[in-house]
Amino acid sequence: MERKFSGENKSDKPRTPKPDISKADKPAALKTDRPTAEKTERPGTSKPDSLQVDRPAGLKTDRPGIERTDKPRFIKKPGFRKAPTSETGPGSGAPKKFRPKVLKGPKQTSNVPPKVKELMKKHNLSARAAFRVYKGVWTVEQAIQDDVNRENRKKQAEEICKKYPDMNMSLACCLLKDGITPEQFFAQKQERRKKRIEKQLSQKKRLCVDPSQRSSYESLTKFCDQKIALELARYGERFQEGYIKDFGPYEMLFVSEGVEFDIHRLKIKYMYEKRFSELVKKWVVLDKSIQKKKLRPAYRPINRYQFPEGVLQVGAEIMLALHEGEMIRGKILWFTPYDIMLQSNKAEIWVFRHSIVECALIRKPQ
Repeated sequence: MERKFSGENKSDKPRTPKPDISKADKPAALKTDRPTAEKTERPGTSKPDSLQVDRPAGLKTDRPGIERTDKPRFIKKPGFRKAPTSETGPGSGAPKKFRPKVLKGPKQTSNVPPKVKELMKKHNLSARAAFRVYKGVWTVEQAIQDDVNRENRKKQAEEICKKYPDMNMSLACCLLKDGITPEQFFAQKQERRKKRIEKQLSQKKRLCVDPSQRSSYESLTKFCDQKIALELARYGERFQEGYIKDFGPYEMLFVSEGVEFDIHRLKIKYMYEKRFSELVKKWVVLDKSIQKKKLRPAYRPINRYQFPEGVLQVGAEIMLALHEGEMIRGKILWFTPYDIMLQSNKAEIWVFRHSIVECALIRKPQ
């Protein structure tokens, strides 16, 4: 179906050209009285004389096209912070931890009453004695006598410290004040130590009766009866040689170089017979990552390392990591709630469980 258009197409009509009207031939209605602005040149080039402006002397032009005055943008009010003297000075905006510390004067001493000062100067008294006279506790004669006694006691204490290097000035002064001689003090100390050791050793029966600690009791009894030479690996990477004279559940009476002393189990990491010293030192490896942590034993067994189920079995081969980085590998001969005996490189190493931080099972018992 053909479409029918009404009329002719506009594009087919010829266009009539517009008349060319020049500026001179413009009618009066099209002309405007506005002055035409002349084009100004870019900054940095010479400007025509018609655009030159006479600026006052107070104005400054740091950059072309921007005018600044000597007056500040705002007036400072009282309370403003001073300008910083340096990058990290007290008045700077640096963080407090980077600012230098301002040293204050010496601390003010306590206010001493003037009457006390007069007593100290007049009678040559110490501050302690002058205060007691001021409060009415002592008379002047009693204060003078007390100062004399204190000086004599100090001289005697110095002589005692020279004679007994283990004693300090405070202990020597206390003994002189209580009227106790150094010989009596050391005798009382020895008696207290003996009572404590006897109490510890009397509890040895618990080890014998308890079936879970029977193995450690038999081994310690063997060490004591035969006076087997042992080497203890103590905390602080120290080794001590000697033998066990007697033992209890918590402490052992150890003899080293003829000196008898008691040592607590918590101070020992592991021990072995002296004849295995070279083998053990070659066998034990140090882990520096554990060594840097500087771990210490936990006093309560509940806070110590808890072994996974099935690891502690007689005949199982395990690897133990101790507090100071020692790595000990061996086969379990026996174990108790507090000890593990390992056979490592033909040597027997007694490891105390309070010193263990990690355990790995290498081979199950066959």
